[in-house]
Amino acid sequence: RLASLHESITGEEGYALEDKLVFLERAEAQGLPVTPWLKEPALFVCKAVAALLPDRAPLSTLRVVTAATPLHAGGSEQGKTGGGSAKVLSCVWRAGRAGKKTDHFSVLFGVDLLTGVLTGAATTEHWYHVKRPFFGSSPPGRDRHEIEAHPDTGALLKGRRLEGSLEGIKIALSAHPKLCPGVPLVGWDVALTDDGPLLLEGNFSMNLFRPQSFDAAEYTKIIEAHVSLLDLQRRSKKLT
Repeated sequence: RLASLHESITGEEGYALEDKLVFLERAEAQGLPVTPWLKEPALFVCKAVAALLPDRAPLSTLRVVTAATPLHAGGSEQGKTGGGSAKVLSCVWRAGRAGKKTDHFSVLFGVDLLTGVLTGAATTEHWYHVKRPFFGSSPPGRDRHEIEAHPDTGALLKGRRLEGSLEGIKIALSAHPKLCPGVPLVGWDVALTDDGPLLLEGNFSMNLFRPQSFDAAEYTKIIEAHVSLLDLQRRSKKLT
């Protein structure tokens, strides 16, 4: 994986944010909105988002994937400057299933990056079962972004605007250069609450949960650029 290769060559300190306490402390220091980790016993989505979910649904979050440009993901020296540039690659909303404890069990609706409108969904809940094959209550079209309604309610969600999603995307995008400009890719989990979008955590070796709008060609170009830069760094270390 890119994260393992990148950390082994660069020693990038941004990966320390995998520790939830370190993440929360650094995010608060940067003025980013984060979960009230020692103040509240539970976190809930805002009323507008809850209206799209079944009863007893888990906290249903955004996964926003951002990428640093290779120029700013060269390692800890660049990361220490606090500068850097990042872009959003994708965003999905994990609409949780009724009675589940986490949104690992969900349908993954793509979120349009310009409008916040939900697009066709897929599901990955079959990933989290040991026995194969598992189909359970997964709706048809789980891998092809053909799901348009929540399987527990039948409510049509495709085409609906997700309240707070655009603000959540902006927060994730701003977090990358502020917290870890030297890390190539980060998957940010964002909760859409009555207090506004809140960052839950950053994931540095993560699933992309590719929505329909995912630009595979752009992603490939970014990965190739990072790997090329890392190869140059590895070669230069051998020469010194």
